[in-house]
Formats: sequence, C-alpha cells, structure tokens
Amino acid sequence: MSNFARIQVLNGKSTGVYEVPSDGKFIIGRLTGCQIVIDGPTVSRQHCVIEYTTRRDRIINTSSTATLLNGKPIESAELADNDVITVGNVLLRYIAPDQKRGMERGEIEYVSGEKRVAFHESSLAARMLGQNCGNTTLLATLSSREMMDVFIGYRYQTRAITAVKVLSPHATEPVRKRFTRGATFMSKLAHPGLPLFHDQGQIQGRPFASVGFVDGIDLASIVPEDQKSHTRKVVGLGLDVLHLLEYLEERNIVLRNLCPENLMLAHREVAKVVNLDYATEGGETVPAKDAFAGASLSVLRHRAPECHEDTVTANFHADQFSLASVMYASIAGGRAPWDPVGGDVASSFSRDTFKKDPVPLDARVKGVDPFLWGALQVALKPDPTKRYNTTTDFRYELEAAAKSLRAGA
Repeated sequence: MSNFARIQVLNGKSTGVYEVPSDGKFIIGRLTGCQIVIDGPTVSRQHCVIEYTTRRDRIINTSSTATLLNGKPIESAELADNDVITVGNVLLRYIAPDQKRGMERGEIEYVSGEKRVAFHESSLAARMLGQNCGNTTLLATLSSREMMDVFIGYRYQTRAITAVKVLSPHATEPVRKRFTRGATFMSKLAHPGLPLFHDQGQIQGRPFASVGFVDGIDLASIVPEDQKSHTRKVVGLGLDVLHLLEYLEERNIVLRNLCPENLMLAHREVAKVVNLDYATEGGETVPAKDAFAGASLSVLRHRAPECHEDTVTANFHADQFSLASVMYASIAGGRAPWDPVGGDVASSFSRDTFKKDPVPLDARVKGVDPFLWGALQVALKPDPTKRYNTTTDFRYELEAAAKSLRAGA
C-alpha cells in the first residue's frame, strides 16, 4: 500500500481528485501543462506549487496575485490534512498522506457515493470536520473565536462552496438569541450585497448558519496600491453598502456591526456584508451590554455615539455613522475619525469622546477630495438627528463625491 497525498478540486471545470507525487513539483495554474489547470482572470500561468519536504508537503505562491490557505493569503506554508486552498474562484482540498486509508495510487475513496476523506484532528473545531451541518459537509476551519467557529463547507448535491458559522457550546443565551435572529433575517433576504443563504439549524446542540462562500478579501486586509485608487475603491464599496442599507431600511432592519472585517470585496461582484450577527429591528431598545455582547473591538470602535448609552435603540442613522467611520478609517490608514492625530489609535471610545469634533479627513490625508469629506462629515455628526434624513440622501452625496473623484483622476 502507498502513502500519498491528494488534491480534491471542489468546483470549476477541473473538479476531481489528483494525486500529488512524492518528489518533484505539483503545479497549479492556467497553463495546460500544469497538473491542475484552472482558468480565470486572477489565475497566473503557474499560480502556485506544491513541493514535498522532509517533513510534509509545502505550498508556495508563485503568482503576483494571492493564493489563499484556509482563507488567508500565504507566500509559503506547510500543508496539513483538510487544508483548503483557494486559487482564483476555485477551492481545492489537500488530503494528507495517511497509511490508515490503505489505498493504492489511482484509487478514489468513496463513502455513500460521495468523495470523502478521513479526518484525524484533535481540537473541538477540528473534530467537527467531515460532519454535516444540514446539507453541508464541513471541510476546514476558517477561524475560531471565543463564541464562534467558522468553517468552509461544501454542498455535494449542488457543488456549492459555503461558509458555515457554528456557535460555541459556551455561547451565552443573549449571543445565541442574537445569532439565531441574524440567521433568520438572512434567510428572508435576497440582495447582491449579502451572501446567498443556504440553511440554519443545530449540530450537537450548537446553532449554525450556512451561507455562500464569498471569494474575496475583507476591507481590513486590503493593502492600498496608491492613495487615489484606494480612495476610489473605498467610495465604490461605500456606495455598494448604501444600496444594501436602503434595502434593509425598507424592511426595518438595522445592521449594528459594520466594520472593515465584515465588508468583503468580491471579484467582479458588489461589496458584501458577510454577516448579520448583530442585526435587529429598527426601534428596538435593549441594554448596551446585550446589544454588543461578544462584539469585536473593530465593531465597537466604529459604533455610533448613541450606542455608548446604557440602553441602545436601534436606528438607521447609527448604520450611516458606522459606514462613514469605516470608510474614513480605511482611507486614513486605519485611524478612525476620533483617533488622535499622532501616537497610538484609541482602543475604545466613550460618550465623552464625541463632545469634540472629529479630525478632518484632509488633516490626515493630503489632497483628499472636499466633496468626499463633506459627504462623510454629515454622516459622522454625533447627534443622529443632524445626520442624513435617509440613507438615500447619504448615497446621493457619496455619488457626487465619486463623480468628483473620477473627474480629478
């Protein structure tokens, strides 16, 4: 019996299982001579290479565009069983050598008529790999946090790649209720600015929600090529999000968790808000400790001043503020409107922070378009009654700023 690694291509024209040699290079790219041929505008001629080392296989990015390993860009990394590699918009699963399978080369492992692999992991999240959440099989862990694990999943019947969020067994009751409500909202919505909803339910008593995997990069991970092009990109993202906010406003839904990590730029698609974990109905009033329980520091840094009160009433003006704050910070190199001009960024803000004016964007970024700062400045008013009357008003002003940016390009 042979001990060998394999690559399973999960979607695209090259779907199938490929054997990785124990010596030499295994090339993935656009050229017909590659071991796996993947077509696409972001795929290089020889995009990445898998090479065997003394310890294990290593993947090396040989392209000017990103190769993702478990959702994160890499230049070189050792591979482990069930790692998921993203090349262009195609997902590949690495199946590590395993003597326990007892397979000969050229043999494919089938379980119930589906291509499956054995899973040998130890952590709580990893022990869930290979299990089914509804109609989705969990393939790899994208991230693990105190209250939630996020997986890459695959729906074999429809060949759909998914992102599956599974709450921790230690999640508090308010977090469980909020998560379930966000998933329920997502199940009833259909908009280009949201991922496609698949299903929700429970696995081992843990609530889960499955949505379409977004092949892109979050706003926090973007490295600006130059200030002008990055600013135009951020303004384009802002307009995409405002279209979504208008759609949600019509349905009386407030997001409350706009932050760079929750905004994804997908190839040839509009920007997407990838989760509604903190969404609620407009007008709902709850204690702040419940409204933002378990929220990331990034969400807390960009929330509106009224969300710092002891009780929080959900309103659409708060989403306006958060979006403007996120756009400002992305253009200004990570500094939020009320961060100091010099020194470290603030780890948190309080109600007193907003008694002074924000730092003008042109004080941080030389030559910023005045129309852009004017559009953001209204949405950043500490008093929500002085912000835009409607989300549509904000969009009109940002569209004017986008036109000015294009004229000055």
